Amino acid sequence: MENLLAESGIVGRPSEPELDAIVELGRCRDALSRACSPRGPILPVTVRAADATKPVALVVELEYGVCKDICIPVQSRLELTVPPDATRAPVPAALARAFDRVPRSADARRPADPSLRSAKVQLAGEKPSIRLEAEYPGGAEGADLFLEAPGGLWIPMAKPDGAPQGTIARFLVDLTDGADVGDLKGKTVRVTLVSPRGQSETTIKVQ
Repeated sequence: MENLLAESGIVGRPSEPELDAIVELGRCRDALSRACSPRGPILPVTVRAADATKPVALVVELEYGVCKDICIPVQSRLELTVPPDATRAPVPAALARAFDRVPRSADARRPADPSLRSAKVQLAGEKPSIRLEAEYPGGAEGADLFLEAPGGLWIPMAKPDGAPQGTIARFLVDLTDGADVGDLKGKTVRVTLVSPRGQSETTIKVQ
C-alpha cells in the first residue's frame, strides 16, 4: 500500500505502510458464531491518505482455502488506485453495520460489550494452556472468544471450558494443539470477545 494510513479492522490493527491481517473463520458451522457470515466476511478498514494531494494505491493480497473433502489453496490479488479528487460516497448499510461490530478497546467499550476478567497462562508441564474468564453483560449464551498471536504465529482456537454461568463464560486454549510454546512465550496476544450483544478486545502476555 502506498500513501496511506490505515486503521480499524475486525482482526488486529494494521500498521504502516502495509496491512497484514490474518482472519480465521474456523467456526462457520456454529449458528451462534460471529466469526463468519453466510454472505462472506466484511473486513472494514478506514484509510487516510498520508498526502491528500497524491493518489492512494490499495493492494490486497488474499490467501485462503476452498474446502470440502480436501482444502485447495487459492491466492488472489486486488488493486485499486483512489485519485486525490475522489468524491465521498455514502457508506453502504452493510459496511456501516460491519464498522459497528468492530471490537472496541477498553476505553471505548459500551455497556453491553464483554470484558476479560482473568487469564491464567500455564507454560510448564505436559499440558501448557491458557484459561480465560470473561463477563458478557446480558448473558453468556452465544458468547465466543478468539486469540490472535503476532507475526502469524499459530495459536489454537479457544474452546468453551464448561457451560456458561449467567454472564460468565470460561474458555480453554490447549497449547499442545500445534502451538510452539517457546515462540509464544513473552508475546502479547490479542483477545477478541464477541456476543450477540457486543464485542470488545484486549491483550494478554503469554508468560
